[in-house]
Amino acid sequence: MALCAEIKNLSVSFHGRKAVSQVSAELPAEGISVLLGRSGSGKTTFLRALNRLNETFQGYEGSGKVCLSLGGKMKDIYSADQLTPTDLRRKVGMVFQIPNPLPMSIRRNIMLPLQLIPGFNRSKAEDRMETALKTTGLWEEVKDRLDTPANRFSGGQQQRLCLARTLALEPEILLLDEPTASLDKKSSELIEDYLISLKNRYSMVMVSHNIRQALKLGSFFIFLREGKIVTAISKKELPEGKEAEKIMSDLL
Repeated sequence: MALCAEIKNLSVSFHGRKAVSQVSAELPAEGISVLLGRSGSGKTTFLRALNRLNETFQGYEGSGKVCLSLGGKMKDIYSADQLTPTDLRRKVGMVFQIPNPLPMSIRRNIMLPLQLIPGFNRSKAEDRMETALKTTGLWEEVKDRLDTPANRFSGGQQQRLCLARTLALEPEILLLDEPTASLDKKSSELIEDYLISLKNRYSMVMVSHNIRQALKLGSFFIFLREGKIVTAISKKELPEGKEAEKIMSDLL
């Protein structure tokens, strides 16, 4: 089985309080790996460890090893000679629970991060922007309003914009922290459908609080409790329908 991540003895604390403790796991490269657990179980901390975002929080302390498949090779992302955190976060994009568009136009939301890439080419960046907006189903909705402030759009549109902004950077891995939690049912289903359409193009790791959503999107599941992994299970090992939901619910 090809892997997108190998995690060994990962521990993360904030101000001396353990959020994740001695976690080891292997995440498959194909499909969507879903992290599940009750509030405070360490799901988001685990996810943020995959792009070193935990380091941006006060009181952070961490240990262990995280290797990701980037550029066809497994790279230790905490090794000083491998990748800077900035370069890592371009390759390992993240979409957050609450849409966080920049306080500027649709166009600038996508173009500004691209301008920070060495060798920026405006024409190629415009092409990337259009492709990303088409991939998330936004192009037809916004192509004539690219200079409209992003905060004038609905929550679902804003979340798709945040996904498009991440995709425009051409990451290799996508991290998703409960990306539909703040959206209505219709917008949530739309985001889910686009994630399904992307799962053959990107390795994805997702936090979800919803068992039905996890079963709809996921192919591999990791259950956490009090900062530790309880179990990991492939969708292929689960039965169909309600029985699978019950097994998943019992593991939370």
